[in-house]
Amino acid sequence: MATLVYHDGFEHGLLGTGNAGPYDSVATGAIVTTPVRTGVRAYEASPAGAAEQIRKDFTASNYVTSAFYLRFATLPSADVILATIQNASGTPQLWFDSATGKLELALSGSAPIQGGPVLSTGQWYRVVLESDSSGASTVLRCKVDNGTEFTTSRTQATATQAFATLGTNTTDTYTAYFDDWMLSATNGDYEEISGTWVGHSVQSLSPASDGTHNTVGANQIEYSATGTDITDASTDVWDLLNDVPLSASLVDYVNDVGTDATAYVEVLFGNLVGTDVPVAVRVFGYDRDSAAAGASVGISRILLSDSTAVTPDVRLSTDDPGTAMVLRAKLLDAPAGGWDATKVDGLKARLGFGDGAPDAYFESLMLEVALKTTTVPVSYTSATETDVASDISKRKIKAFTEATETDAATGLTFLSNPTISAASAGDAGRNFETPYQEIAVTFSEAITKSGGSYNVGDTIPGMTVQLNGAGGVACTYRSGEDTASWVVRTAQLAHNGDTIVIDYAQSTGELLAVSTSLELKETADAPVTNNLTKRVHFILKKADNTLVTSETVKYGVFVYASGAPANATWFDREMKATQATDGSGILDFQYTGAAAVGATIYVVVIRPDTTPTESMVWTDVVS
Repeated sequence: MATLVYHDGFEHGLLGTGNAGPYDSVATGAIVTTPVRTGVRAYEASPAGAAEQIRKDFTASNYVTSAFYLRFATLPSADVILATIQNASGTPQLWFDSATGKLELALSGSAPIQGGPVLSTGQWYRVVLESDSSGASTVLRCKVDNGTEFTTSRTQATATQAFATLGTNTTDTYTAYFDDWMLSATNGDYEEISGTWVGHSVQSLSPASDGTHNTVGANQIEYSATGTDITDASTDVWDLLNDVPLSASLVDYVNDVGTDATAYVEVLFGNLVGTDVPVAVRVFGYDRDSAAAGASVGISRILLSDSTAVTPDVRLSTDDPGTAMVLRAKLLDAPAGGWDATKVDGLKARLGFGDGAPDAYFESLMLEVALKTTTVPVSYTSATETDVASDISKRKIKAFTEATETDAATGLTFLSNPTISAASAGDAGRNFETPYQEIAVTFSEAITKSGGSYNVGDTIPGMTVQLNGAGGVACTYRSGEDTASWVVRTAQLAHNGDTIVIDYAQSTGELLAVSTSLELKETADAPVTNNLTKRVHFILKKADNTLVTSETVKYGVFVYASGAPANATWFDREMKATQATDGSGILDFQYTGAAAVGATIYVVVIRPDTTPTESMVWTDVVS
């Protein structure tokens, strides 16, 4: 099981350092409510003349893995840093490369390496980054959406690494969002997180109900500063503590005023949603002393359902800055056997245990749970607050809902990139004069262009068509966007019997699934069903070289066998019929004889078909 040193779903809503937030350095940015991947909040970096970045410190390690989800609203027009891992001998960096549209790994003194898909706006990408500085070289490697790993390295002395960042220290104008951030400092966790996990998420759990209080008696624990006792029969203590985002305003709170250090109130948290597996739990909470530091040791103690304490306690200490609110953000030690959904759902908090000198105030409390996805990626949405009687700054617990599989006959499957399911070429899409061939393409699901839409005739980046093994030729768009049935065009003339294949390169492509925003799967030599018939096709002209337009003529198709005219087969007729030319003088009909494509045939034309005034013999090839 991966061992995390930090995880963050940004549900706490805090963007600060020290007592004001969970980070060790902040260069602006914002906590936003849209877009989000899970929960109701994410971190936004939108630099425009100033860096926007958050940093988290941890105990120094030779192995650091940073896993997060990334989404662009606007792409950078220049190369920008998106994430870093501190290294005493240099700074491993993850960049966006503006020339390729891909992520790029960079180490001081080594050539940058690009990898992963071409990034688009409006899509969440899972990024897992590791810096390994344990040996004679620092090795930096990365996977995007569990795809092919790309890596770079630099020879240097063994060095420790003690912090990681999200966001940018450059000033190019763009907007990016980050969600579900996880950090590990353990060897081997990169392989697990990027390899065996399908994905990951962070859920927040707020107080949702009261447990069993032990208030000891009167004048021990009170509602806010009202002087009203909280009793063992109270059922609304949870509502004093469930601020989302976390509040430091001391509007309503638990006030431990008593001298009995055994007194406490107990609240229960909401339950996890979905089937993702918990790997770590972090507690966030605001508290403070009522006055300058004294002997008070008020505690927010987290316990399992059997009341077994989970360490460490989240507590006020004698060196707290008096009346200043203090943010507690601590990673809980895993219980025996590790975390599971039952243990997390059974967690409860007990607040109190102070000696009353001075009072201890407890304002807000939240758990953030890191989870791994090992089966089906789950989408979460937040429940909407409907209690209009509540203060707008005091939201109730945010619940998550899961999209549930209801078709008992159909098993849930992994999300996967869309594919080309089928493709075909027919006579109706062929033009001999231009020339071109249209291809009907069926995708596994509805497909759209990344970041916009196509006009008829626009080139489709990444999509090409090969005829008989020749080099691929670009495709243009004809119809079908936002559906699974497209028509594309290639500037090539295809024939009956040709081998036709269609390719798609993710490195230059921009085709996405409408429902999931996953890019069309990298495709090589997808077969195109050849429904083309053999044709006879030519422009008919009179003896004076003017066109025979929109006129019905008689024709016969002959094949020539060399030899004397006395030979009965020297000039055989294979076909005869009447047919009208079109407005451009084109006579086109299906050839049903034995000659192969490219073979020479003879076409006899008599016009007009009823009162002939002219006849001619044309040589042509079977098309």
